[in-house]
Amino acid sequence: MFVLWLATLLSLSPILGGLTKPQEASLVFFLAVLILGIETSRRIWNNDFKIPSISLLGWTVFLSLVSLLSAFLSPIPAQAFIAWRSLVLGLWIIPLMPLFSLSLRARINQAIFLSAYLLCAYAAVQVSLFRHLEISSFFPNANIFAAFIVLLLPLTLEQKHVFLAACLILMLLATKSVGAWLSLSIAALILGKQMSREIKLIAFFILILCLALVAQKPAFDFQNRWVWWQVAFHALSKRPWLGIGPGVLTYIIPLKLSGHSLRSIYAHQFYLQTAAECGIIYLVVFLTGIFLIFPQSPMKRLALVASLILAFWDYSLSVPAIFFIFCYLSASEVSPSLKLTPLGNFRSPLALFILILTLALTRLAWARWKEERLKAEGISLFNRHAPVEEVHEKFLESILWAPDADVERLLAEIDFRSHRLLSSAAHWKKATQENPCRPSNWKALANTYNLLGEKARAQEALRKSAHACL
Repeated sequence: MFVLWLATLLSLSPILGGLTKPQEASLVFFLAVLILGIETSRRIWNNDFKIPSISLLGWTVFLSLVSLLSAFLSPIPAQAFIAWRSLVLGLWIIPLMPLFSLSLRARINQAIFLSAYLLCAYAAVQVSLFRHLEISSFFPNANIFAAFIVLLLPLTLEQKHVFLAACLILMLLATKSVGAWLSLSIAALILGKQMSREIKLIAFFILILCLALVAQKPAFDFQNRWVWWQVAFHALSKRPWLGIGPGVLTYIIPLKLSGHSLRSIYAHQFYLQTAAECGIIYLVVFLTGIFLIFPQSPMKRLALVASLILAFWDYSLSVPAIFFIFCYLSASEVSPSLKLTPLGNFRSPLALFILILTLALTRLAWARWKEERLKAEGISLFNRHAPVEEVHEKFLESILWAPDADVERLLAEIDFRSHRLLSSAAHWKKATQENPCRPSNWKALANTYNLLGEKARAQEALRKSAHACL
């Protein structure tokens, strides 16, 4: 059952677009927690449970709690908790790896390879039928697909999957990602003696070629990143130790760049983004743990070092599916645990506690998935010019499951256009509570209060907007 859990998580996530969309992320989190919780509870009850490494378990619990606290204290906690779920799923892959024997890990590799074949097949369709200039396969853009290949290519070479390796190389060329090739070549040269002479020569040639291509890139490509990094550093300077919450930089960057021609929801620098969102403590402890369990396999080291280098100018490790595979490869050589853990009288209450915790987490994930699905249905009805009341009811139904600032905003706009100003003001106020980092919500709230003749409330809303976020 644990094998099914990890194999599904690692193979399904890339096919579902990397889990960058909340609806798919909610569904995968629901299934992952349900399978993991029930199987853990069953094994504890049957006295057949092997506890993972205490040090890895402590490391993961610490990071999970620090990031949870960061989400709780975030200016946008609802959105931070959504991103926190995927972050925790990736972290918990690492302490659970000792539960998998070497033969089971080989099966998990096969599941990942199967997803890689599917990704390559769809990428080939994009090239041949849709004539895409830069292929992305199931991922949102070509750079994320390239980051996936950076992690998988060395593993396929190690396992001697020659055909898949050839497909991945062709796909990496088709992504036109200079950064991916640059990170692989630098990683191969850094690892030095662990790489063969042929690989080092190829890496050196690729490095020279990449540097020549980088020199020809337009200056604005670097300037854009400098602007995004400045926004992330500003957020980090405001909350250096615990950050602004997982995934919340997505909402801060558009705020700080309002009126700017640049458009991005990532800092394009994994370390800076992670520190800004979860804090410096989290980043230091995370990287320390990763380096302590680094695998000995040269090819796996190549994949991980290349990914860590790519993270200096790319955000792909912030994408859940890429992060899951990174965590899996990091812990892929941790020694299997074969010794059963005697739980004695704690067996029954611990099994019950795990089961209750599982039900609580799955209930929250299911509620969020229902809210996101109903929200999507409401937006679809609106785009099809359905009756306003039908759209209104669908949005009202969605927020009965879970809070959503965007849905509150949509409801406020519908009520405003229908001249229901009191109801509109209530929804605008809720939208500012759920997401205080969107100035237009505060302005709309103040405008609605003015139309209601409540000048004092309007002034109060404008005053709060200046200090509501960061």
